[in-house]
Amino acid sequence: DDVFSLAFLRQQFFGFPVGELITSKTREENVLYATQSKSFSIADYGVGLDWRIMIMKPVETEKADALRPDDRLYGVLIAVVILGFSVCATFLVLLLRNRSKREIMVSDWRFMSAFIGSCALLNACALSFLGPNTDTLCLTRMWLVHLFFVFALSLLFAKTYRMYRLVGKGAVR
Repeated sequence: DDVFSLAFLRQQFFGFPVGELITSKTREENVLYATQSKSFSIADYGVGLDWRIMIMKPVETEKADALRPDDRLYGVLIAVVILGFSVCATFLVLLLRNRSKREIMVSDWRFMSAFIGSCALLNACALSFLGPNTDTLCLTRMWLVHLFFVFALSLLFAKTYRMYRLVGKGAVR
């Protein structure tokens, strides 16, 4: 009951914002609770009920969720990023160097080089997971991986659609 009363007081302090999560933490436990409030009213039958429904959920917190230079995985992540980026860069250089060959021309080297370049950027964005957690870095981590993944996939979808438009549906019997 102490946890619920503390969550209620925190919601009351912030004015019961609808759709916004409010956190509360008890002194005895090392658990963080997230609460959300929603207004509920019934005006039927002459009864005016105005309720506030609170949804409460415990949230796990972790103290060591950042990769710092003294961590063992710090060097491993940098090595994997360098390896992935250099493999993509090597493929990109080979593709651009041999773009006049028939096999590379047929495979549409422009789309392939853009795809390999976006894969290299996808590898490099893993470097954003290094360092302490800040609000800016958290948002950057959340968006960079998805942005470069969608960019790489959209190039493949565009190439597939282009081939579909060039070749057509084929003969259906």
